[in-house]
Amino acid sequence: GQALVEQLAEMALAAIADIRVDHHPLLAVSASIGICMLPHPQLLGVDAMLRLADSLMYQAKKSGKNCFRISTMQQADDSLAA
Repeated sequence: GQALVEQLAEMALAAIADIRVDHHPLLAVSASIGICMLPHPQLLGVDAMLRLADSLMYQAKKSGKNCFRISTMQQADDSLAA
């Protein structure tokens, strides 16, 4: 369920944050992740799912980066209206 997805997202963010680039010790790597949970009754196709996941990723970026956002019914409604 959603708790497992959140745990996996946290693990992915931590693994990405641990990345080190040779010869650039001060370079920090982070990620912003948008997650569309499936099945989602309001998302009827791949395009709608990708639009929602993309929108969630940008919401995560706007929240300060290095975080994730998971779909809700309201976000699906907003995505379908766009």
